[in-house]
Amino acid sequence: MKTHVPPPNSWQLAPASAWSNRIFLLALAGILFLTFYPFQFAMRATPALHSSPFLLGGVTKPGGRELLDAVLNILLFMPFGFGVSEKLRERGWARKTIFFAASIAGFLLSYCIEFTQQYTPSRQSRWEDVCTNTTGAIAGFLLFALCGKFLVTWASRVERALRAALTLRRAALLLPIYFVLWFGLSVALQQEALFLKFDSHSRFPAGAKRGAVYELGPGAALAKRIHHIKLSEAKGYEFIYDALIFFPAGALFGLTLVPFGPRDIAACVLLAVEFVLPPWLLDRILSHVGSRPASVESILLSLILVVAGGLWINADRRSAITDT
Repeated sequence: MKTHVPPPNSWQLAPASAWSNRIFLLALAGILFLTFYPFQFAMRATPALHSSPFLLGGVTKPGGRELLDAVLNILLFMPFGFGVSEKLRERGWARKTIFFAASIAGFLLSYCIEFTQQYTPSRQSRWEDVCTNTTGAIAGFLLFALCGKFLVTWASRVERALRAALTLRRAALLLPIYFVLWFGLSVALQQEALFLKFDSHSRFPAGAKRGAVYELGPGAALAKRIHHIKLSEAKGYEFIYDALIFFPAGALFGLTLVPFGPRDIAACVLLAVEFVLPPWLLDRILSHVGSRPASVESILLSLILVVAGGLWINADRRSAITDT
């Protein structure tokens, strides 16, 4: 009878999980959106201190918000470093090798972003961002090295428990409560957005007219509580706010995607209505409270986010369910 001998490097041979793909994809999507919005590019680089665009635009950014920007950049790249570390660990890489790989991946991604931002008129390209973003990727590796196995295993267990407990009928009862809570918060933030003030240097989005501040939504009000925002970025915060509402809702629906019988058809139809109606209803409520026009774009984006959430939670579903 053979006895089980534990491996010499249990950290390296920890169980694999589908959550590495989910964390990595979500982190990458968030980074690209937050660093390139509003996705307006020019053929010529913005004025820089150096003759070559490969040297980027300088070292630091003006404005006196270096500490806050540095903290936000580190937090932005931490999930990326965590996801890369987990993925490489699943492939059997050594801890030291993963550290260097995560650091290099963070540096290369950040440098490519900063290089491209030279051709984005609304963005500033600086080496300071490359350093803080790389630091964020390293911090993500350190977080993974300290408690990565615990966090990934815990997330997998929670997922399995939710899949076992959630049914179409239960999800159909839970989603209205979820949306009502978000709608209440959205109305309060929309009322707060009516009184937002911006300095005279804030640039309006392309096509917007001065005095059209009433079109701001709850996303801008929420972001304003965290840090100083530019008026030209306000619409992007509305997209992020929609993602906070409808992406998790889609993931919740994705957890119930199991074979169902004829008795579940009514619950399935009710769920479909619950996902189609809230984006339209939320847009109408905010349009009334904020005295702003309705947005078909926002409704379509919300529906896309629901689908994306369902697909995301089912990425590598087989490994997530069988993993222990």
